[in-house]
Amino acid sequence: MEPVLNKIQDAVTDRIIMQRVAGQGIFIIRQRTKKGQYLEGSSPGSENYSTNPFAMPVGAVNKMTGNKINSLAKSDPDKFHLFRSKKTNSLWVLVTEGYKRIRQLAGKNSDVVTMSWSGKVMRNLAAVSVEPREAKLGFEDERAKQISIWQNIMGAGKSKKKKIYMGFSKKEIEELSLLASKEMAANIIRKLQ
Repeated sequence: MEPVLNKIQDAVTDRIIMQRVAGQGIFIIRQRTKKGQYLEGSSPGSENYSTNPFAMPVGAVNKMTGNKINSLAKSDPDKFHLFRSKKTNSLWVLVTEGYKRIRQLAGKNSDVVTMSWSGKVMRNLAAVSVEPREAKLGFEDERAKQISIWQNIMGAGKSKKKKIYMGFSKKEIEELSLLASKEMAANIIRKLQ
């Protein structure tokens, strides 16, 4: 009887099952974020791009918008005001309609925050550690890791808005638990055959 019990104990869960659960967890986070949905504890309005005025270097904005800022500043100076930094004498732009307008100019989705300017953060979301009884999701890329810390823990931008996407809702945990249960049951049956 003991050899069968050992087989069952070894079959309950393994790295392959946890890798599948981790993969589904990554899928859930990416899909939720793509819809602009964030977890409890996120800042109010975190699903919307800011329409508050902000300033940034012209070079950075031009890189994001395909060099549109200089002509926009000439044609619509009330919305795009160029000025020089007193400290560095570098050229900056005040965007009165906020970051949402920059996304529109760049041809990016501006309806809801999807964490997808380049897609690099969500592409770098991975199972960084998989053991027979647990899997840890995170980022190996340092830049993606830093962005995740800003968004999930510290809050991003001047307003420090949190967009908590790392983690799972109660419903998502139930979905992952069901997947793990089915995988474990199938694994036990395979091992006993």
